[in-house]
Amino acid sequence: MSYLSRVKNIYKNQKKGDIYYMYFTRYISAPITAILSYTKVTPNMATLAMFFFGILGSFFFSYGDAFGYIFGGLSFVMLIVSDTVDGELARFKGTSSLFGDYLDRLAHYVTNTSMILCIGIGVYSSFQEIIILYLSIIVTVCYLFDDISRDLLISCGLSEGKSRKNEKNKLSIINGSKLKTLIFYTASNTAFFHLIILTAFLDILIDLNYYLPITHIYITYFFIATIFKIFFRLPFIVSLKNK
Repeated sequence: MSYLSRVKNIYKNQKKGDIYYMYFTRYISAPITAILSYTKVTPNMATLAMFFFGILGSFFFSYGDAFGYIFGGLSFVMLIVSDTVDGELARFKGTSSLFGDYLDRLAHYVTNTSMILCIGIGVYSSFQEIIILYLSIIVTVCYLFDDISRDLLISCGLSEGKSRKNEKNKLSIINGSKLKTLIFYTASNTAFFHLIILTAFLDILIDLNYYLPITHIYITYFFIATIFKIFFRLPFIVSLKNK
């Protein structure tokens, strides 16, 4: 099978996703997956790259300056690409596994947690207010509560299906609400990785890169939205108490 044929085959078998995936990520991941399909690189190796890009991005975020946010965001965008490549490669080679799914979830828990904490460190370096570090810890706990609670609904059998990724879409908190959809597309982790790059660029272009008002306002919005996600999740969890 030629390279172009492999790319077309990968495009054909791609799954639906959010706007960031549909209009950006999949166009980068498919050519990379096609190249890796010629090698001995496994899907789990692609998943391990998520750890690298996540830790690297968190390191950049901890600097708290415009270029730190830009390079941090770019690193996490590459994490998303790696996350997409591992699934595409697994489907292309027919090597999907439960361990691969486990490793994927572990990568998200580790990298997203480090990302939030390091953003807190970065903002703290700008304002020197200890409350910022406390807030970043609270946001981290809220993120873990939301993400882990959703995964446990599946692993504990409270969700009907057995495929975590399929059930993840069914258990989405944005279903049936335009407000929740707006928050998802502007304050989800995926949205943050893309939009933080834009806000930092805007601060540089407007010559506000020393104070970063646009970036800091967006980070505040992202932190607040992450906290409020648990209030969207709780009613759904409570509805399952008698199941």
